Amino acid sequence: MGDKPGYPRFRGYGRFDSVEFPRYGDGCRLADGRAEFGHVGALKLKLPRPIEGTIKTMRFKREANGWYVAFSCDLGDVTPDAATDPAVGIDLGLKAFLVTSAGEQVAPPKLYRKVQVHLRQVARRVARRKKSSNRRRKAVQVPARIHQHVANQRRGFHHQTALQLVRRHGLIAHEDLNVRGIARTRPPKSTHDAGWAAFLAILTQKAESTGVVVIAVDPRHTAQRCSGDGALPAIPLTLADRVHVCSGGLTLDRDENAARNIRALGLSVQAPTWPTGACIA
Repeated sequence: MGDKPGYPRFRGYGRFDSVEFPRYGDGCRLADGRAEFGHVGALKLKLPRPIEGTIKTMRFKREANGWYVAFSCDLGDVTPDAATDPAVGIDLGLKAFLVTSAGEQVAPPKLYRKVQVHLRQVARRVARRKKSSNRRRKAVQVPARIHQHVANQRRGFHHQTALQLVRRHGLIAHEDLNVRGIARTRPPKSTHDAGWAAFLAILTQKAESTGVVVIAVDPRHTAQRCSGDGALPAIPLTLADRVHVCSGGLTLDRDENAARNIRALGLSVQAPTWPTGACIA
């Protein structure tokens, strides 16, 4: 038993942005470079690359700059060779987008921050337009196209960064982040601008197709515990403390220390244990 149905609700013109056909050939098909949809007609397509495999579903989607058709294809069962490259741990953050256990840093692009002044200007332009007018409808498209451009840039940055990681490493360990919870404690605009969840999804997808193992580890104490001897500091580190100094003699960047701990947890994911012994820089 579900909820009691109510009266039909008005669904405006812009409420739905996509229509998906779950079975190819049933109401949709591709013929002679055109997408044919039932009760709509044939639409000319500009394919960026040839379609591979067997088309399973088609989605007709509206974006800020026009309409797109998305295909999901079955490429068959492929078993990639197991990667033999070295393992790495990555620590995602805001000062640096990620820091590896080898000390390499990737700077954050801060794409939204670069256009927020322009977005504020066009938002004021939209506010001056009369509601339900054609001028307002046209003005709304300007910030929508800006947001779409920023999203495309961020997605491209995520793909490039993930590709570099899977090409060089056979195991990639990262923290099992609660992005929604982090956005409540850190600047939410910068957190969402980084797009950690989208990056990890892209990284996992690329790793599966190349035989690279991606492991999400428990993030507790990864930034506090020393990666050399496993000791916790007497006074917990704050976000303002950017250098990890251990009583055993190890001194290094806070994020690199966390990345080393993440790597160690990833290698011992079956039975996580912290390192013990003397500090080794």
